[in-house]
Amino acid sequence: MKEDCLTNGVYMKKRRILVALVVALLYACPFLPAGFAVDAGDAADAFEAANAINEANLNLNSAFVAVAVAEDAGADVEGFLAKLDAAGNFLSEARLAYRDMNYEAASSLAAECNNGIEGLASEASYLMTKTKREKTDNLILTVVGSSIGLILLAVLGSMGWLVLKGRYYRSISEMKPEVEES
Repeated sequence: MKEDCLTNGVYMKKRRILVALVVALLYACPFLPAGFAVDAGDAADAFEAANAINEANLNLNSAFVAVAVAEDAGADVEGFLAKLDAAGNFLSEARLAYRDMNYEAASSLAAECNNGIEGLASEASYLMTKTKREKTDNLILTVVGSSIGLILLAVLGSMGWLVLKGRYYRSISEMKPEVEES
């Protein structure tokens, strides 16, 4: 029983201290600097800027993946790399503006990033498909051309052999010794 009282007493002291701190904080709120207060308009601008930056980041990542896949397929992606670099710079500047609480500039730069890579993923996919089609066409052309070449080689080789065989037999028949009858 004595232990319950001690435990209860310690709990009550901690509770009183916590209540005193909360009351002191509530009394001190009017005296805090205005920098701690968040304007509703700033919060909305910050939210819009954060969404714009996140959307630009997702679009940029999608474009990077599409360009990487197109490059792996053998497509020439040189033109896309400059666009990706510029968009990455815009996104980086947007993040810096957001960090500096310049939400309007952050939203604008994120929009520039999106505008710079708009349609880039679909163009890269189209280029990848076109490159794969060209490779397939080249493979078919190579197989057909090689097959025709082999067939011609076999036919012309057989014809040449027949011509040479005929000449050989004629030359042999001309070289026959004549047998005299006695």
